[in-house]
Amino acid sequence: MNGAASLSLTCAKGELPPLPRANALVSLLETMTPDKEPAKLASLLLALSEAVEEIELDDVLRDINEDRSVAGYQPVRNVDLVATEFELRKRTYLNAVRDLVDRLPSKVIVKLVDHLVDKSTNGGQRHAPPVIQDLVDVYETGAQEFIRRETENVQALLWRARAAIPHGEDSVSKVYEDVERAALSFNVVTKPIQIVSQANGVDHEPSSDLAFSIRHLALDLHNDHGWHVLPDRITAFLAANFPKLGNIQEKVAEDAEYLRSAAEERSRAQERNAEYERSLEYTAEIGLMFKDTVTINASGITWQKRRFPLDVITRLRWGGTRHSVNGIPTGTSRVIFVGDATSEFTIHLRNEAIYDNVVERLWKGVGFRLLVEHVARLKQTGSFPIPGGLIRDDGVTLTRRRMFGSNETVLLGWHEVNIWNGDGNFFIGKKDDRSVHSAMSYQGIDNTPVIENLIRAFFKSEKPRPSQLLD
Repeated sequence: MNGAASLSLTCAKGELPPLPRANALVSLLETMTPDKEPAKLASLLLALSEAVEEIELDDVLRDINEDRSVAGYQPVRNVDLVATEFELRKRTYLNAVRDLVDRLPSKVIVKLVDHLVDKSTNGGQRHAPPVIQDLVDVYETGAQEFIRRETENVQALLWRARAAIPHGEDSVSKVYEDVERAALSFNVVTKPIQIVSQANGVDHEPSSDLAFSIRHLALDLHNDHGWHVLPDRITAFLAANFPKLGNIQEKVAEDAEYLRSAAEERSRAQERNAEYERSLEYTAEIGLMFKDTVTINASGITWQKRRFPLDVITRLRWGGTRHSVNGIPTGTSRVIFVGDATSEFTIHLRNEAIYDNVVERLWKGVGFRLLVEHVARLKQTGSFPIPGGLIRDDGVTLTRRRMFGSNETVLLGWHEVNIWNGDGNFFIGKKDDRSVHSAMSYQGIDNTPVIENLIRAFFKSEKPRPSQLLD
């Protein structure tokens, strides 16, 4: 066994008291060559750190005085003298460690410091010993240029990712792959610093700033653009690769929960939308000898080879007319009008079940949207016209018709308004004077069902104004 190996074994077994063991280990460090494996170098440095930790100044003073007594010298009575010399000695230890590190290749230094920090702090669960803390301080100082350069690289990549947003999520994802690679490279070097900072109860600020910059991309993609696949990926990446940053981990955990809840709500919304679309689907044949087919679904309504997408329909009317001969009922004819701003088609039918099914789906797919648009119109302009008057947000303008003399415009507050049905019309009138009214034919006036449902819903809501109906 050579001398260095024997000394290392002796030190490892703790056969020497802490101070001479530390001195021996430093002597051994000075003989180490850069070709040693990081794990072996780490073991030696950990042994030195443990030896320094075990040194008790009272024990050192006792040993010194025992030696002085044997030699016939007066004892040292002031422990402060020993403390001063010990501080000088610790600087010698640190210088020896620095000299060793300076002789190592960069990749070996990173692996060595990472191993030392992980072992000495138990993964950040306890403070690093002074020797290791001093080594990490030196390491961090040497890594400043790398940290600055890689931070700028990540920020530039994040800017590129944002610039790619107009081109879609796939384009941003391709740029983001480079963000991950750069962040992982950053983490390889800064991980030991992050661990020691965590053990000291703080986050490594450059690492925290970089992680939050990446997180902000995820937030913007989700909140401003409605994306979810890439934000999920970014959140998972931050959780897995920045575990030693308490602040970012807390926020990432909140983000993950929010994204999980948002995903569940998307799933529920998709199911609701699918159910809504299924509820609109209906097909029926109309006619006895010569049949035509009416088809309605989420994309539109088709009748006699004419089609209106649901979202372009602006006008709806429907109703039925009872027929009789010599006072004997002969049935009811029914009609449905569907139109956009420039054209319309008319469905004539007698089958009540088909009529009810088509009307129900038209109301669900178009009528409610038109009701919302009428409410928005009240909110924006304060009124919209009806035959012989106006529906206003604060009431109704109607006409009093006179047999002799000019008609009179009457302004009514909503508390003065009454509504009723009769003879195929929807009536809006004054409660105590039916000569003041507007008659809206279900078959002749566009969107009469929409206006009727709006007013009935407003009366039931007890809101002060119909423009607040959907608030």
